[in-house]
Amino acid sequence: MGASADRKAARLDVIARLAADATVIAIVPAARIYDSRTTALAASLMPAINVFVPRTQARQNGAKIVQKLRHSIIIECFEVGSTDAELAANVDDLAEAVEECLLTDPVFMATFEEVATADVDIALDATGDERKGLARIAFDVTCGIQYNPAMPDDLSTVAVDVDFLEDDEPDGNIDAEVIVEDLEL
Repeated sequence: MGASADRKAARLDVIARLAADATVIAIVPAARIYDSRTTALAASLMPAINVFVPRTQARQNGAKIVQKLRHSIIIECFEVGSTDAELAANVDDLAEAVEECLLTDPVFMATFEEVATADVDIALDATGDERKGLARIAFDVTCGIQYNPAMPDDLSTVAVDVDFLEDDEPDGNIDAEVIVEDLEL
C-alpha cells in the first residue's frame, strides 16, 4: 500500500469508528459524518463532523524500501447553540466524544506506531441570531510502510569487480573479477 492508499485508509477508518460510536452518533447522525467535505455547512446541517488528511510526511527509515509516514488527521466538529454558553458547551461535548471515541479505542491506537498529538482549536461565531461553532481536532499519527522492489525474474549473471586499495586509495585497476552465470532463482 502506498502513501495515498494509507492516507485514505486512515481517514476512512476514523469515519467508520466515529459512525459506530454510540456517544458520537447520539450527538451527530452518522449521515452527517463527512469524508473530506469542502463545501460550507449551513446551520441546518449541524451538528456535523468532517474528517480529512491534509498532509502526509514521509521519512526514510534506514533501508530505502522502508518509510515512516506521518499523517495529519483533521476532524472538524461543527455545532450550533441558541446562546453563547450553549454553543460552547455543545462544541466541547462533541469534541470530547470524538476524542474519547478514538483515544480510548485500543484497536485504533494499535493501528499506528504512534499517535503524537491530539490538539484542539475552538472557534465560535455569532452572525445575527445564528450561533455556530467549530472544534478542530488534529491528530498526528505515524505508521510504517514498506516498498518491496520488483526483481526481474530473468537474473542469470552476477559480476563483481574488485579493486584492491593502494595507500588507502583505489588504484583503478581491477585486481579480481568474479562472474557467476546461469543462476537459477
